[in-house]
Amino acid sequence: MTSLAPGPWDEKAVGAYVERWHKEKSRDPGNLPATQYVHDAAYIVKALVEHLDKKNEPITGANLRKALLEVKTFKLPLTGSLTFNEDHTIKKPVYLLEVKDAKFTPIRLYE
Repeated sequence: MTSLAPGPWDEKAVGAYVERWHKEKSRDPGNLPATQYVHDAAYIVKALVEHLDKKNEPITGANLRKALLEVKTFKLPLTGSLTFNEDHTIKKPVYLLEVKDAKFTPIRLYE
């Protein structure tokens, strides 16, 4: 399988996130990558709003879209680096995993 989000074995912050989740919920998060994407989405929005504030531009959908292509690259706490291309596709490392003994096991990282 593939994932655009690093696992706890790839990124220390993800390990701490999983540990905190386990402590609070007494279980691992279901669909870990999805929880990472939701967590990090707020950081993208924050960066875009700060970008518009610095330019003294109103926060509108059109301006946020424009800011996305002006900022382009984000270093996110749980999913790492993310770059938006001019055509709105993204550039991001891809993690290749396999399931062994009912656990995800990393195989390789494609950048």
